[in-house]
Amino acid sequence: MNAIENYELGEVFEIQVNKRIVRTKVQEIISDTEFIVLQPTINGMPIRAEDNEFTFLYHRKNGCVSFRARILYSYKEGELALSRVVRVSELKRTQRRQFYRLPIMLGVTISICDENDKTSGDEHKEETRFYKGKTVDLSENSVKICCYKKFAKGTKLIVGINLTESDSILVNAEVLFYEKLPDSGLYNTVLLFAEQSEREKAYIRRYIFKQQSLMLKRR
Repeated sequence: MNAIENYELGEVFEIQVNKRIVRTKVQEIISDTEFIVLQPTINGMPIRAEDNEFTFLYHRKNGCVSFRARILYSYKEGELALSRVVRVSELKRTQRRQFYRLPIMLGVTISICDENDKTSGDEHKEETRFYKGKTVDLSENSVKICCYKKFAKGTKLIVGINLTESDSILVNAEVLFYEKLPDSGLYNTVLLFAEQSEREKAYIRRYIFKQQSLMLKRR
């Protein structure tokens, strides 16, 4: 573990409590394994576990670092509620995906030119079909969609994504893989964006960053 990856004074920790994430901040570093944080709470109540042991993690540019730690005890210092914590495992680094996948449901329109489906009047004319669906998640270079149409791997598509009621983006994409959802007739399909310009990448990147910021504000 490089020194740059070690936590430091003022570091913000995320603590996994069942299915929730609680945030706290390092107030004092006592040793390589012991430190003081603001007492982590949920709805004003101290977090609880049978053995008072939790998974802590913090973020770096190329991923996140996690470890197991036990809350030894909590106390008051002036107006601050603090907790003394001891790390009981090694630091573990998890590589971040190259592109963050934003879970979001947006309307999409998909079009495909099927060279194998000729109209009877003109064997050289391709029939363009349009399909509706919803996004499952969105990243800078890909999107997962859900719809009733099955698209074979390698199929080239044009996808319109409705980012807002008044704003949409049109992208070229290729099917990476699909999976049928049980008992529904629906398919989840992962599409990789193709022939993206830097402007398109930046546009989607800004949109995802904005949605992330809104999600954090709602917590």
